[in-house]
Amino acid sequence: MATLKEMTANLRKRFKREKIKARVRMSPGASDPCIQVFGVTPEYVFSEHEQRTIRFIANCNRLTRPRGEPIDIERMTDPQHFHFYLPVAA
Repeated sequence: MATLKEMTANLRKRFKREKIKARVRMSPGASDPCIQVFGVTPEYVFSEHEQRTIRFIANCNRLTRPRGEPIDIERMTDPQHFHFYLPVAA
C-alpha cells in the first residue's frame, strides 16, 4: 500500500496528465490523515467534468471518503475542494 506522501504525488501527476489545475496536499497532522484537493485560487470552482475526473482518479487509487465510505463518482459535492482518505489497513 502506498504511503500518504506517495499517493499525494501520484494524484498530482494524474491531475497534471488530465490537465486539471489543482493544488494537492497531504494533511498528516489531522486526526485522520487525508489528501486535500483545492482549486488553484480560493475562488476557483471545478467544472462538473473536473469533479467527476477527480473523484474517478481518487476511486481508482482506492481512496475513500471519511470513515471509509466509498466515493460516489456521480455525486456532486462542494466544487471548490475535496478530501480523500487512505483506506484503513485490515
